[in-house]
Amino acid sequence: KSKYLWLATTVIVVTALDQYTKHLAVARLKSGAVIDVIRKLFQLRYVENPGAAWGFLAGASESFRAPFFIAVSLLAIAFIIYFYRKVGNDQKVMLASLAMILGGAVGNFIDRLHQNYVVDFIDWYWKDWHWPTFNIADSAISLGVVLMVWTMIFGEEERPEEASGDGAPATTAPPEPPPAGPGAGGPPA
Repeated sequence: KSKYLWLATTVIVVTALDQYTKHLAVARLKSGAVIDVIRKLFQLRYVENPGAAWGFLAGASESFRAPFFIAVSLLAIAFIIYFYRKVGNDQKVMLASLAMILGGAVGNFIDRLHQNYVVDFIDWYWKDWHWPTFNIADSAISLGVVLMVWTMIFGEEERPEEASGDGAPATTAPPEPPPAGPGAGGPPA
């Protein structure tokens, strides 16, 4: 049950943070304002992204793009929940990664439902080169994917309290031998 509480909490926090920061971006940046965070490296600017990551399918007609992205988002959300259910309670990093991915997917899905585009506002750049503008939901998805890949490659470190399986710390000492002698459960003398 605790893994579902973790999932719900993470999804709510990521989605709320994403939606709040997008609200601020609309209120303060939609007019064309740009806020320099780190001069000549990092700024906040308003962008409407009708496509997927890096503007994929941004040029497609809205009659195709809108239902396509809503359907893909719903399938992705369903798949993440299905996969989350299969992950064991002891796989904490995998659970966290899936929860972050789901939170990000929900945040961007809300945008697509309400306006058929995603609000992006985080802009990293160097001179004339700009990384594709993104948002908090995209950040959560990216971090979740990195953690998931890391876990799939390197696995999760097993902690001693998880190794014994009963919640007690695992010990390396061998078990004590049974008592010997008649009536003590050992072989007759």
